[in-house]
Amino acid sequence: MFAIVDAGVSSLGNFAFSWIGALTLSLTDFGLLSLAMVVGLLSQALMKALIIDAYTLGYAGGSSARQRTAGGAALGAVLVAAIAWSVCLACVWAVTGSAVWAGLAVAGVPLALHDSARWIAFARGRVGLAAFGTGVWTLLSAVSVGALVAADMFSPTSVVLCWGLTSSVSALLMIRMLGVAPQPSRTAEWFREHRGVGMRSSLDFGLTQSVAYGGGIILSALAGPAAFGLLRLAQLPLAAVQVVIAGSVSAMQPALVRRIRSSQPEEAGRMAATVGIVLVVATLTCTATVVLLPNALWVVILGESWPDAAGLVPILAAGLVGSALASSAGPLLRAQGMLHREVVIKSVVTPVTITGIALGAGLGGVVGGSLAMSSGALVVGIGLTVVAYRCRKTRLRAATL
Repeated sequence: MFAIVDAGVSSLGNFAFSWIGALTLSLTDFGLLSLAMVVGLLSQALMKALIIDAYTLGYAGGSSARQRTAGGAALGAVLVAAIAWSVCLACVWAVTGSAVWAGLAVAGVPLALHDSARWIAFARGRVGLAAFGTGVWTLLSAVSVGALVAADMFSPTSVVLCWGLTSSVSALLMIRMLGVAPQPSRTAEWFREHRGVGMRSSLDFGLTQSVAYGGGIILSALAGPAAFGLLRLAQLPLAAVQVVIAGSVSAMQPALVRRIRSSQPEEAGRMAATVGIVLVVATLTCTATVVLLPNALWVVILGESWPDAAGLVPILAAGLVGSALASSAGPLLRAQGMLHREVVIKSVVTPVTITGIALGAGLGGVVGGSLAMSSGALVVGIGLTVVAYRCRKTRLRAATL
C-alpha cells in the first residue's frame, strides 16, 4: 500500500505541473514542456537500470551494514552519471538555444538522486520512508506551481527548474535517513563489480524505454511538439493507472526476490499473477470511466484541446494493458534470474515498434504513432506473460518429479 501511495504522491506532483501546463500554455509549449519532462524521467529510469537495479537484485535480502555500504557506492555512481548527463543537456541547450534544456541540466542531478534514494529505500524494505520523501517533494512542487501561477511566470523553463530543484530537499532527507552518503570515488568499483547485471538491465531498459520514451521523442520530431502535446494530454486522465502500475512494481520486485531466495517460487508466481490481473482490471475500469464521462466535463478539467485528444484514450489504454502485463511478468522473470528471456522478447519487438512509430507518425501523425506505440507494448506484455507462465509450469513439473 505504501508503494502505491508513494507512486501516487510522486505522480501527483508531475500531474500538477502537466495539468496547469495544459490549461495555461499553448499546445506547442505544452508539448515542449512534456518533452522536457519525458527526457527528465528518461534519465531517472536510465540511472535505475544502469545502477540501482543491481542494488535491488543484489542487496534486497542482505544485512543492514552491507546495504548501507553498497548504497553509498550506488549513490556515488548515480551522482557521477547524473553530472555527465547534465553536461550533455547543457550541450543541447548550446546547440538549440532553447532555455528549457538549460533548466533540465540544472535539475538533472537532484532528480536522479531523489529517484535513486527512493529505490534504495524500497530495496531495504523502508517503503514508508520512500513515501515520506516523495510527499515532501510533492508538497514543495505544489507550492512552487502556485507561486509560478501567481507571479505569472509559468513557462516550460520555470516549471522544469521547480520540478527538479524541489526534489533536492527530499533527496537529502531520504539519504540522511537511510544512513548513506554518496561515494563518487567508488564509481569505477561499482560498475566493475556489477557490470553484468547493469549491462543486462540497461539493455532491457533500452529495449523497453526506447518505445515508452523514445517513441514520444520520435513522435515529437516527426509530427511536431503540438502532436506530442495531444498525446500527453490524452495520458493525463489515465494517470491513476500509471500510478498503480508504478507503485506495484516498486513493492513487488524486492518482494519477489525475497520469496525466490527463501525457496517460495509458487508464492512468488501467485503474487505476480494476482498483481497482473488487478492491474489489467484497473486499466480497463479507468479507461471506461474516462470514455463514458462527457467531453464537456473534460474540457473544463483539461482545457479546450481535449476533444482533439479524446480519440487517443482507447489507443493508449491498449498500451497500458500491455504495460500492466509486463509489470507483473517482468519482475517475476528477473527475480528468477531469467532477465535474458525478457531481453530476447523485447529485442525482437522493439525495432519493429520503433519503425512502426516512425512510419505511423510520418504518415498518420499522432494517431498513427500512438497506434504503433500501444501495439508494441501490448505484444511485449502478452509475450512476457506467456514466457513467465511456461517457466512457472516447467519449474513446478520439475519439482514434482
